[in-house]
Amino acid sequence: MRSLIIPTDRAFLSTSFYKMTNIQLYCVIIVLCYKYTFAVNHVIRHTDNGKVRGVLEHVQHGKFIEKFLGIPYAQPPIGKLRFEAPIPPHGWGSEILSTENFGPACPQGAGGMEYIKLHHPGFDLSSEDCLYLNIYVPKIVNHNSRMPVLVFIHGGSYFNGMGGMFEGSFLATEGIVVVTVNYRLGALGFLSTGDSNIPGNYGMLDQVAALKWVKQNIGHFDGDPDRITIDGHSAGGCSVGLLMISPLTKGLFRNVIIQSGSPLAHWAVRQRPSLPDVYYNIFTSAFDCLSNNTYTVKQCLQSVTADEIFRKTSGGHASSPRISPQFTPVVDGYFLPKHPRELLIEGDFYVDNVMTGATKDEGLVAANHLNYTLAADLHGLDQLLTLIHCIRGDLPRLPGIVDTVLEVYASWPFDTSDENVRQIFSEIIGDHFITAPTHDLAEALVKRNATVYLYNFEYRSEFQRKDEGVVHGSEIFYLCGFPMSGHPTFLYGEKDRKTAKMLMHLWANFVKNGLPSLVPHKEFHMAPYSLHRKQYSNIFDGEMVPKVEVNANYKDKKIHFWNKKLPQLLSDTQRQTTDHSRTVTKSYFVQETNSWVLISICIVLAALSISFLVGYCRTRRQLIKVLKQNGVPLANRMI
Repeated sequence: MRSLIIPTDRAFLSTSFYKMTNIQLYCVIIVLCYKYTFAVNHVIRHTDNGKVRGVLEHVQHGKFIEKFLGIPYAQPPIGKLRFEAPIPPHGWGSEILSTENFGPACPQGAGGMEYIKLHHPGFDLSSEDCLYLNIYVPKIVNHNSRMPVLVFIHGGSYFNGMGGMFEGSFLATEGIVVVTVNYRLGALGFLSTGDSNIPGNYGMLDQVAALKWVKQNIGHFDGDPDRITIDGHSAGGCSVGLLMISPLTKGLFRNVIIQSGSPLAHWAVRQRPSLPDVYYNIFTSAFDCLSNNTYTVKQCLQSVTADEIFRKTSGGHASSPRISPQFTPVVDGYFLPKHPRELLIEGDFYVDNVMTGATKDEGLVAANHLNYTLAADLHGLDQLLTLIHCIRGDLPRLPGIVDTVLEVYASWPFDTSDENVRQIFSEIIGDHFITAPTHDLAEALVKRNATVYLYNFEYRSEFQRKDEGVVHGSEIFYLCGFPMSGHPTFLYGEKDRKTAKMLMHLWANFVKNGLPSLVPHKEFHMAPYSLHRKQYSNIFDGEMVPKVEVNANYKDKKIHFWNKKLPQLLSDTQRQTTDHSRTVTKSYFVQETNSWVLISICIVLAALSISFLVGYCRTRRQLIKVLKQNGVPLANRMI
């Protein structure tokens, strides 16, 4: 920290200070006060790679934090390091690395940069050299013990975003160290050939490398390496769920927070591809690297310049009406030895406590987008059926699946209003993609004897219209403290600020002791989820203040439909298909055996027929001879 040094040299005092007039002295004091009040105060910390220089900032009510932005945790993944596991960074010797500004985001499309600007207005920097993390350290007076740590993994469909979207300053003032992370995205992070040449999961291996860096270095920032909690939102939540069950992360953290994501969601991960898909072909052919030899493909992609990679990955991407990401983590036998569901049942992993949940209107943003782009001219049931068929590829492959879903979500006679169609479609997307998999994960973890806390965020600001809903990611803005710091896009009031503080208390207490509570501000603790009492904490808008209360059996019928009924129907259908296949195969072999029998019989009958015909001809010739000898005309014979 820069400090104010007052010269005490007697010669200086006699020749300079005492010769000033009162006006000159006053001006000097004003300049010095301005300089040391508004100038950036720097702080220096050590890391295993060298010293870093951050900044000391005032946050609120006399609370200060140290910010270290853009610390490299791996070497730039360019050239020969592209499509390779991350490598620890080089040290920078005796130099002091400036970490006062965010490092660039990883390459992504224009839509991704707009997504970043929504959370971090004005940011517009991306590069393939992007493996950086950010640390927010609370400045606490007379605090000698190490503080618990929260590592946040951003969302964005494995395709967009950056760590800096999560502003950790306000949350850090709750007495925890906050870390946010960049990782490779899209094809650069998740392209897979299904073999050892490009196995995929590079974005996940980046996250593992970042956690290892934090484990080794966070003590330099007053953090406790034995009290690390990982947190993630959306695809970041799925990532955290995968990190939780991966054999590569043992001992790197204790507690887990998963916001609006689940490793059990159908879009979270895919099996190892047996053949390249269309998105693989599109990406590799864009660089003239498409080939049947995956080793050749890898060498070709590694030889592409960083500028060309950036230019083509930052442009437009082929897309479809499917909501699921184009590139995702894969079951590679290394980071993910098996499918997440199998690992949750039999995997060798351990986690102390888990907090997970979703928002009230998880599917609203996606539903509105699809409605606007694909069905804006339709209304009523036609509109709803069109929209559901547009996401048919995201639904389970069952005969009559659309009718089956509508039986649960639509009531008859059907209300044809646009508002009802919008509500039904939004709820289908939200439940299928986020809410049901979240509850599915809670149940799976409880069966592994983990302590699970489930929440549902339903708070809507008074400055929002009712039809804007409580959408995917709403709670992030409160956890970032925007109601206190302000945001150029949104308006906030006093109740919003109270909501932000309440969420920060819950999150910080969970990071500190594994129990989400409002202590000491209020005697409230989230109730644990269990198979017999499916309790969850509802965070909602009270008349005067935000409220949180414990309820049970959230959307029980619809959650049961997605998590129990549909998997059973799918299992029954697959079993019937298998049984039918066996029956057809068995019938084929029976028919094949009968055919040989029939052929044998035909051969015997043919032989008998030939013998009979030969005998007949001989008898006929003898008969004719007799008739001729007796003078009987041919026309009168009766044979």
